[in-house]
Amino acid sequence: MSLGRYLLSFPTTIFSNGLTRFSICRGFAGKWPICIATQTEGRASILENLTDTAIYSKVVCAVQEMNQAFESTTLMDMYTRVAKAIREVDPNHILFLEHSYFSNPGVPSGIQRITYADGTTDEKLAYAPHGYDLVVDTKAYTNASNARVGYLFDHTHRTSKRLNMPMLVGEWGAFHGMDDSFVDQTLFIMEKFESYKCGQTFWAHYQGIENYPFFQAMIRPRPIEVAGTIESFKYDQQQNTFTCSWVEDGKVQQPSTFFLPGVSNADDLDISLSPEGDGFKIKLRESGPGAILSIESLEGNPLRELSIRF
Repeated sequence: MSLGRYLLSFPTTIFSNGLTRFSICRGFAGKWPICIATQTEGRASILENLTDTAIYSKVVCAVQEMNQAFESTTLMDMYTRVAKAIREVDPNHILFLEHSYFSNPGVPSGIQRITYADGTTDEKLAYAPHGYDLVVDTKAYTNASNARVGYLFDHTHRTSKRLNMPMLVGEWGAFHGMDDSFVDQTLFIMEKFESYKCGQTFWAHYQGIENYPFFQAMIRPRPIEVAGTIESFKYDQQQNTFTCSWVEDGKVQQPSTFFLPGVSNADDLDISLSPEGDGFKIKLRESGPGAILSIESLEGNPLRELSIRF
């Protein structure tokens, strides 16, 4: 069946600057806005306009209704059937839910928590979104927009809060090359993830990733496990300083541990901890460069604050 049979209405212009017109057509018998039509003298002009998140939001949200209808019905029905089968043999492990492909560039997701036929909800769930700029896997990827990427990951963060589920970004990056722009993108995205206090997994389908400049930007100090609830953590690359604050749970007797990359001599570190308690221990890793910082927990629920200058 031809595409023309589906496109039954005239496009609505999202923006026009005299050189470029970016439009949305309605498809599926006029029901869903799914087709993007452009009349342009250059793709660069389109991408420049789409760095404006107000414009970009209009574009990606044009398919929001369609996407959320699919996710809340077909996708969630499948997730529920699979989860039910898993729980029959494994009641303990966490199930990771991903949004649909359309949410990868920032279309707001409509996935829900898994609810079974008897009305009970699965309590062991995590959100594992994928996220990429719209020019991923093209020659224009060196011109990816931090504004667009920030927009899309902010949406995933809001979705995790709506679902009340921890977030582990299941895919991001896909950078491949020596261009310095990938370093800038990596630093921006890693700072975003730190602000969300989420986990992440970089996607790369090739060998030798450690030889690319952006790889070093991913090697950052971070909490491994904390005896309480993390308030915030951040690595400032320019100041070469790591900070973390957390509220301890007096019932947890295990220490809080942190990964410190690139450390070969603990005496080179300037560490401040408040309240200090019994202090801390640093153990150099045997399997590679770096060290593990261990901080014993305190009684009660104190706010602990850690600052490390490398």
